[in-house]
Amino acid sequence: MIPMKEIQDAIMSMGGQPSRECYWLLCLAVYEAKERWPERPQMKEIWAAVQQKAHKRTATAVSKGLERAMADLWKRGNRETMGTYQRSWEYEAPSPKEFIYVMAEHLWAGRGYEAVSKVT
Repeated sequence: MIPMKEIQDAIMSMGGQPSRECYWLLCLAVYEAKERWPERPQMKEIWAAVQQKAHKRTATAVSKGLERAMADLWKRGNRETMGTYQRSWEYEAPSPKEFIYVMAEHLWAGRGYEAVSKVT
């Protein structure tokens, strides 16, 4: 089981802001996807799980929060660090779905952010 702290550390190393609720939703989404890995759950399943844990009224609120987190991370984040997970992220903004699945796969495989960043 990957602790939530490892997920938070990975996202914060990219420039995430821990004070913004949308990043908490993103951490929860990565955690939920990782818990279901190697299957790739549909995003609506992840939204529902995050909705319940974050006590949000709707899955749409979760979806919008994830979109905000990704837009903010792309605008203010460290793209070089993001590129250590997926090379294309240095030049092209990932969708929330792509980000969640790639992060979950790295964490599930035991290739946390520190190990991955040393590879490139």
